[in-house]
Amino acid sequence: MKKRLRPELRGKALPFLAITWCSVMLAASNAIAVTLRLGIQETVLFDNNVFRLPSGTEATLGQHHGRSDLTSRTNVIVNLDQDISLQRFQLNASISRTEYLKFSEISYTGVNADAKWSWDLGSRLSGDAGAHIQRQLSSFADFRAFERNVATQWQPYFDIRYMTGARVFVYGSYKRVNTSNSSDVLLVNDYVSDVGSVGLGYSFYNEGEVAVGAKRTATNFDSTQLIILDGVSSALHNDYRQNELEAKLIWPIGFRGKFNGRIAYTQRRNREVRNRDFGGFTGSASLNYDITYLVNLSVSGRRELAGTDDILAYFATTNGAHIRFEYKPRDFAKFDIDGDYARRNYRGFDVFLPIVGTGRRDTNWSASAKLRYEWPLGSWIEVAYRHERRISNVPVLDFSDDSVSLSALYQF
Repeated sequence: MKKRLRPELRGKALPFLAITWCSVMLAASNAIAVTLRLGIQETVLFDNNVFRLPSGTEATLGQHHGRSDLTSRTNVIVNLDQDISLQRFQLNASISRTEYLKFSEISYTGVNADAKWSWDLGSRLSGDAGAHIQRQLSSFADFRAFERNVATQWQPYFDIRYMTGARVFVYGSYKRVNTSNSSDVLLVNDYVSDVGSVGLGYSFYNEGEVAVGAKRTATNFDSTQLIILDGVSSALHNDYRQNELEAKLIWPIGFRGKFNGRIAYTQRRNREVRNRDFGGFTGSASLNYDITYLVNLSVSGRRELAGTDDILAYFATTNGAHIRFEYKPRDFAKFDIDGDYARRNYRGFDVFLPIVGTGRRDTNWSASAKLRYEWPLGSWIEVAYRHERRISNVPVLDFSDDSVSLSALYQF
């Protein structure tokens, strides 16, 4: 029987396929300038807490129960890079199959692909146009149910930049984010979001930039959601409109590093769930610096203010930090350590007020270490370890997880 395209993807694949087709045709007409790489990646991973459960509890799925599982993932990768005059076409795509040895019911096929056309018209006007699609299994840390949900996100986008003078530029961008879920439990979270932005900036002689701009987000859900307000559940529309005013700075630090900073004021207004309205300042700052030729350090901090899909919460404020250390003792070897910390405060969670006495508060942190050995043309083998933990004042949301993996990529 011939398979038909899923209803939520009909018509959306055409722009992506068009860009891909143009890239392949242009590559065929100018084979000397094209860079084409194919790759096969195989990963074996052991996870001691697949469903992100609190200590002392187990999951039951089908005829199997437990906490840990061994997974294997096969990934086929295609990378295409084509330059023609002032135009550049890029395709980065992968399709993977992940198999769980014990909990085979949650095995899935994933997709991650991006097709982009970078263009220039003269010396003043430039931009990008493309499409991105991603299909992956939802994290059980956020989806507290022992069932399979594969989320698909489709995102066409474009941005444009015009130099009004030697240093001053204006910019604009637009993207449409269409998200759908395979689980019947989460179909109410399917949505379409339109995001547009405009701004004005200035480029410095040292390649630094400063810019101010405005962004508008309009999000509409496919159906009403069950939302608990003041202990009463109701089916309400969670559609919202969000406005942001932002200022951004990019500043080189000598020849070794770069600083990125952003500060914004965000305001959201919901269609019916007025308790989810919020406003406040957000921001981020990051520094990437080459300490030596062999050592790189990246640190960042962030403050986020965002809505949540949880039926019990209104919105969440997050303060976090991230650090990454990379050491490359040889041209063929690389070692890096990665750490992340986040403190998240939820507004709402009325149901748990008698238990915890206040709203939900989570502390999340993770740490990982990777050792990679590389061969020419981008092939490599890697061993990795990761630890993740959440400590919440709502005990049933606590979890600790450890995983170790062995991965190999062969490119040709």
